[in-house]
Amino acid sequence: MHQGLGGTKRFLSWGHHTHPHPLPSASQPQGDPLGPLSMSLWVLSGVLSVQSGGSSVSTYLDDRCVTAVSPAILRQSLSRWEAWSAGVGLLESVAKTVAVGRRAAERSLLQSEFQPSMVSCWIRVLGACSYSSPRGLTPVESERVSAALQCLSLLGGVGFNLSHFLTNCRLFALSKVGFGWVARAPPLYASQRLFTAVWKN
Repeated sequence: MHQGLGGTKRFLSWGHHTHPHPLPSASQPQGDPLGPLSMSLWVLSGVLSVQSGGSSVSTYLDDRCVTAVSPAILRQSLSRWEAWSAGVGLLESVAKTVAVGRRAAERSLLQSEFQPSMVSCWIRVLGACSYSSPRGLTPVESERVSAALQCLSLLGGVGFNLSHFLTNCRLFALSKVGFGWVARAPPLYASQRLFTAVWKN
């Protein structure tokens, strides 16, 4: 049950018990069936208020990507978004903000408008990583490969027969590394490491 952009009311449930009256909620609850619709309306409102000449805004659920013709216009777009977001009471994860440049010269220009820790040559959208230039694994992708290799090693110590081992590999190990690849498969060297680890374990 929603009341405007600034707040919501919802039925509080615990176990099999539900409070008879909706109670005020400070934030949108995870899994709320109206959540995607209300978030889409909020984000569209933000896009319309931020978009200007020299910049373009794309949205992916609650993630945003702004492209601009100069670092100054990009900075202005971010400032307008932050002002709009604070005005409607959205909680932003500021630590996830990244300014991406394809070449070193572009990244150097970005550092004149953004903190150096915010400037990168790769970005993460909905769990998938994208580079603006040829690349190896990002830190996020490396963590996924390492987690899968560690899980394979643990499964190898259990003593399953081959059929059960391969089933558990698919369920628990390879599922860790199978997520987050969009328009790019895992590189050959990472796939070979995983293949070797499966048969070694």
